Amino acid sequence: MNEFDIILVFQISRKHNYYAHIIKELSSKYRIGLLLSDEENFYDSRKGHRKIKNTERIYLSLCVQFGAEKIYVNQEVKSKIIIMPVELSHTDDYMSKFETNISWDKLIGLFFFKGGVNKLDRTKNMGAKKFFAPAKYMFEKRNEYEGKLKEIEKLNIVETGFPYKKYPIFDNLCFDIDYLVAYPSHVHFRGNKEKEKYIFVANLYAMLKKLDKHNKIYLKRHNNNDNSGFFPSLSFGPTWLLKVSCLIIDLSLVMSPILKQQLYRIGVKLKNSVIERKYPFLEDITEYHNLNIENFLPYVRKGLITGNSGSQFHALYNELPVYNCDSQVNDEIATLPHNEEFLVPFCGGKLVFDRSNFNRISKECKSADMINLIKGELSGL
Repeated sequence: MNEFDIILVFQISRKHNYYAHIIKELSSKYRIGLLLSDEENFYDSRKGHRKIKNTERIYLSLCVQFGAEKIYVNQEVKSKIIIMPVELSHTDDYMSKFETNISWDKLIGLFFFKGGVNKLDRTKNMGAKKFFAPAKYMFEKRNEYEGKLKEIEKLNIVETGFPYKKYPIFDNLCFDIDYLVAYPSHVHFRGNKEKEKYIFVANLYAMLKKLDKHNKIYLKRHNNNDNSGFFPSLSFGPTWLLKVSCLIIDLSLVMSPILKQQLYRIGVKLKNSVIERKYPFLEDITEYHNLNIENFLPYVRKGLITGNSGSQFHALYNELPVYNCDSQVNDEIATLPHNEEFLVPFCGGKLVFDRSNFNRISKECKSADMINLIKGELSGL
């Protein structure tokens, strides 16, 4: 039987991208397995996976490059410790093979950042006595809001923090970034919010015009898709014509009582086209561009420019200024208690940041060290 020191149960890179940091830091001392499904149609059968097949391939390749060994749930293996996501959404066939083929000395449940407690009973029944939670206070805030605190109040939940600041993974790539622009997820513009979407892009357009031309500015699409096109642009026409068209759209929106929705859609395309013509995307400098944004924030010098986005949390964790270009007051996602906790107010088009916003991240979260916690678990066996 193949034996490992650590097995990391893999589901999707967006949810636990810090596996790469664990592997990079610990693989020289410990044998690490990355447990995968053996199902041939694993990615095709899950909508969330189908959209990021290429990103998953690149991420898994990176984990192997850092020293992990791919193993599959139909293989008999044993590990000193297994770290397993609580909200693991694999099939009954997968779980049956897991319980038949995988053995361990210690099973640790892993909660996702701001995650829930779905399938918690299954993890407890498998023998998990300890649970890891990055940003534990955010996890508790969500479950308090959902009325599920009783389900976790007796659990041994350990704050792990995040490893990407202390243990960055891309030091060899020499990124040169002053400001990183993070496009927010579509979830903040659901319900036919064409106006709000246009206002965000218009605010972003105006903010970028204020930055010194010598700044190194890169754009990052949201990584819920290999080819995100939620903020569309035009591939034709000279830039000067696009800029003139932006002015015409602005004037039309003031003057015209009709066709507002169509004008908003056109305005998003035009202004976003000018932005994309002027500034490069991360994909222009690295094949890893679609991995989680927190992997790149340690290399950003001056600030994150974004909207209502989870990227704000990670920027504040890195003590990096955040400039929020989303002026929405009716964003149902942003106003959830576990999101309001860290989202900074609309910047009003000004490049001014209140450093007291760094206090939105708990001291416990900032001081926790996920890598040392795992080492401690191994030394305790």
